[in-house]
Amino acid sequence: MRAFIDTSSLIKKYIVEEGSDEFDELLEKTSEIIVSPSCLLELYSAIERRVREKTLPLSQATWIRAEIKKDFY
Repeated sequence: MRAFIDTSSLIKKYIVEEGSDEFDELLEKTSEIIVSPSCLLELYSAIERRVREKTLPLSQATWIRAEIKKDFY
């Protein structure tokens, strides 16, 4: 199955929040993910916002950025 995934949903792959479990189940069924051209920028922005708000430790943000790079490149 191909799926267009928006950034607010895709962030659930990297940060556990409400709906993360359901999103993981969807990813299991998905063979191809399509995202908008701005998705990468939006993901990094969401991570930085959480670091500034102190809801995401910097060490975890660094790990998430590395995981995103693996998935996108």
